[in-house]
Amino acid sequence: MNNRIFKALLLLFCMQQGANVEAQVMALTRNYNSIRDGDILVKKQIPFVSPIDGTGKNIWHFSNDGRMAKEYKVAYEIANDSILSVENGTCYFMQSIEDSIYMMGYENKTTQIQYSQPRLEIKYPLTIGDSLSSTFEGTGVYCGKIHLSVRGRNTIVADQLGMLTNGVDTFLNVLLVHKQIGMIQRKMNEIVPYAYTDAIDSDTTSGEMKHIVEDHYLWYGEGWRYPILESVESHALQDGVKKRIFGTSFLYLPDWQEMDLPFDSENNWVRFQQNVKDGMADNGMSQQEIEFPVSMSASYDKVSQRLVLEYSQREQGVLKVIACDAFARPLGSSSYEHSAGAYKHILQLGNRPSSNVLVLHMEINGNKHSIKIK
Repeated sequence: MNNRIFKALLLLFCMQQGANVEAQVMALTRNYNSIRDGDILVKKQIPFVSPIDGTGKNIWHFSNDGRMAKEYKVAYEIANDSILSVENGTCYFMQSIEDSIYMMGYENKTTQIQYSQPRLEIKYPLTIGDSLSSTFEGTGVYCGKIHLSVRGRNTIVADQLGMLTNGVDTFLNVLLVHKQIGMIQRKMNEIVPYAYTDAIDSDTTSGEMKHIVEDHYLWYGEGWRYPILESVESHALQDGVKKRIFGTSFLYLPDWQEMDLPFDSENNWVRFQQNVKDGMADNGMSQQEIEFPVSMSASYDKVSQRLVLEYSQREQGVLKVIACDAFARPLGSSSYEHSAGAYKHILQLGNRPSSNVLVLHMEINGNKHSIKIK
């Protein structure tokens, strides 16, 4: 088939199947961005990245040169509607309620907090221009003997679209989400009824009360489940003066997400469709199916740039394969026609992968499936 005709047909197929791609640019959705059971993220600490780019063009610059290369793991477990997140020795307890996720409390070696009025973490879908606000309230214990009370307000704003770059890697269609948590924490035995105020400068504090404002900035890229970048900044209000406590950023580069996480069929399909629209794909389509008549084992030889394909095929047909890198860029493709049986083939890649992970997309008799190769 003429290559131009094939590309046109492939683009038409993707346009028919890809209604969710455009929505992914402008919104966070449960299908594409919600936490998955068993996912473990590895995030690297880097110098603070400000949400203010200084140009007014929403072009954010980050560095990953390794000078602050401390790594942290974030592990997720899900049981029914309950979500457990473990990060740096702290367990966060969340719950999924209808279209929203709420923080129910957290605990570590020194502090335990349980919210009687949970804190809103996100509501799906979160579309550019959306702004959410809610109050939260809870009690807890510090060092097993000091009782605490905490009240506050949480705001979530999805207000900017732009580009994220370090001069080498560039991510377009990036959505910046700003979460601000303002809270007052007091000892229980000194608590008196009070109402939380949004105007932090109007509050007065003493040594028995802490007023803290935390700002979390999260940059989401199109076709990636978790944020590419997160910046955290904390301020304290003392004697009517707002003082910065700390500020840092954490990087979750997409190729790291591809290496560390199980295959993400929904987002891989989004990235592949986008590459087809950009004219970067020559062959193949990726969409994971539950029923697939081929059991594939593949290994990659970096020196010869060859994929060794060993598989069993349960029915007669033409098996079409396409190998892509972590960014869904095609590296090589081929077709093999066989009856049921066991087979071995060598697929020579025309381009060197830009990441340590390959994704093999397969199609036979209308069934589609993808596997990840490390």
